[in-house]
Amino acid sequence: MSWTTLFNNSTTVSNGSDTPPYDQDYFSVKTPTPQPQIQFNIGYRWHEKREFIPYYSAFFQYRHYFISQIRGNIYQYSSPEFENYDYQMDHTADLFTLNGKINLFEYKKFLPYLSAGAGVIYNYLNNYREFPLENVTPRTSAGYSSKTNANLALTLGIGIDFKINKNTWATLGYEYLAQGNLFTGPGDTTWSDTHLTFGKNVKTRTVFLNISMNIPDGMRSDQ
Repeated sequence: MSWTTLFNNSTTVSNGSDTPPYDQDYFSVKTPTPQPQIQFNIGYRWHEKREFIPYYSAFFQYRHYFISQIRGNIYQYSSPEFENYDYQMDHTADLFTLNGKINLFEYKKFLPYLSAGAGVIYNYLNNYREFPLENVTPRTSAGYSSKTNANLALTLGIGIDFKINKNTWATLGYEYLAQGNLFTGPGDTTWSDTHLTFGKNVKTRTVFLNISMNIPDGMRSDQ
C-alpha cells in the first residue's frame, strides 16, 4: 500500500476576470487516497560468510501504483463565500529503478536491511471532474486534460527479510520515494492557458510484503 504526499495544499488558476484579487480561482488539494500497488524485482544476491553485511544485492524494480483520487474544493474568485464545487482527478503511476541493498546482520532467520535506488517514475493524471455543491448551478467544467509527468525518482528503503528456506525469502519493507512536480494538462475554453499544479517535490511512502526466490544451485548455468 502506498501513500503520496503533495506538498501543495492549494493551487490557483486564472478565471478570466480583470479584477484582482478576484481573477483567481482557489483549488484546495487534499491528501490523495492510499494506492494499492504491485511490484516485481529481478537481480542478483551475493553472500559473504561474516557477521555483518552477510548479504548484499543489486536489482531492477518495477512498481505499478493503481488508481488514487486527488481531490479538493474550488473557491471561485478565491473567496470563502464562493466554495461552489468539489473536484477529483485520477492518479496512477509506473516506477522503474535500479536498487542496491545490504542486509546488516542475520539473527536466526531474520535479516534487517537498508536499500537505495534511482530511476524514473511516470505519473498519469486523467479524468478530471467537478461536482457542484447544493444550490449551485453547474458551470462549464474547467475540463483539465490528461497529463503524463516523467520525473527522476530516488528511493530509500528499510525492512526485514525472513528466510522461509534456502531459496525463498519473504520481505516486509518500507520505501520512501522522492520525485518532482505533478501537474495536469491545460483546461478547456476559459482555462485553456492554465493547468493545476498538485505538488512540487512529491513524496510517496510505500509499505509492502513480497516473496523472492533464488535460482537453485543445480539450475544455474555456471554449475
